[in-house]
Amino acid sequence: YVQSFKKQNLDVWVLRRNGEKALRDKLEPYIQRDPSLLSVGDVLVADGKTTTFDIINPWTGKPQKATWIFHIDWKSNYICGYELMFNENTQIVASSLRRAILTLGRTPLISYTDNGKAFKNRFFPKSDLEIDGHFNSLFSRLKISPVFAIPYNSKAKHVERIWRELVEIFERGLPTFTGTSPVSKPAYTMRNEKYHKAEHGEHVLTIEQAVDAFQNFLEFYHNQPCPHVDGMTIK
Repeated sequence: YVQSFKKQNLDVWVLRRNGEKALRDKLEPYIQRDPSLLSVGDVLVADGKTTTFDIINPWTGKPQKATWIFHIDWKSNYICGYELMFNENTQIVASSLRRAILTLGRTPLISYTDNGKAFKNRFFPKSDLEIDGHFNSLFSRLKISPVFAIPYNSKAKHVERIWRELVEIFERGLPTFTGTSPVSKPAYTMRNEKYHKAEHGEHVLTIEQAVDAFQNFLEFYHNQPCPHVDGMTIK
């Protein structure tokens, strides 16, 4: 019986006998999700990322990093909604979600989000209780079920691949790209590189210019093959 139980419930066996780390290392890498079971718009994956290029802050006039917020349809990988601001807050999340709903023409069934402050804010609680006749959650009012990713488990969110493509195809080509690591930093950002600093100049993108450039990237990205549906593009 023990051997039969182990064969049918290997995850329980490993967890109980060897612990959570063994479960993550030995079994979780082989768990596969099946996007073919989804319809377009069923699940939106929401995530935020700091840019690898500088933008002029309109309030200070100084260049600094900004934050992307994406809402991506899991079935097609289509970037349905996005926003670009200097702080990850409820306003930027709500704006990106609104754009995604307008693009899809429907509200999603599930919003799969990370554990950032903006996503676990009081406006986005898991509770769907009513207070004074009004739902206390934006998700509840829209009848969206929020699902939060496991902390420090980036492999659970397939959006990480899209972030890599965004950096390598789009952000790396911008004039204010600052690199993703010390090794990949452009020469003009290094100390004592007077020639490269002079060649590079002082021009920094505005938010409007960055968004216009991003729209061109979206045209390219959305016409790529869909990873979950053979013979069709993302669009």
